[in-house]
Amino acid sequence: MTQQIGSVALRIQLCYNAATMSKATETAAKMLESLPEPVQERVVEELRTLVEDARDEAKWDDLVAKKKDGLVAAARKARKDIARGKATDMDFDKL
Repeated sequence: MTQQIGSVALRIQLCYNAATMSKATETAAKMLESLPEPVQERVVEELRTLVEDARDEAKWDDLVAKKKDGLVAAARKARKDIARGKATDMDFDKL
C-alpha cells in the first residue's frame, strides 16, 4: 500500500510494506503525518540534507576502509623517518 503525505509539490510516497520499510522508517512516516503540510515540507528538506550527509560519510568510510593498509604503511614509514631524523617540518606556505 502506498500513501501520499500532503499535497505539496514534494509528494513523499511511503511504502508500508514490512519487507521494505524498517520500524524506524515507519515511525518517522507516522510522525511526519501528524504535522501540518508546510511543516512536513520543511522537515523533509532537512531530512534530505541529513541523508545526503550520511551518504557522504558512508562513502568516506568505505574509501578509508579500502585504503587503510596503505594509510597504515605511510604512517609507519613517517614514524620511522622521524625516528631516524630524516623528517622535516612541513612548510605550509610552500603547499
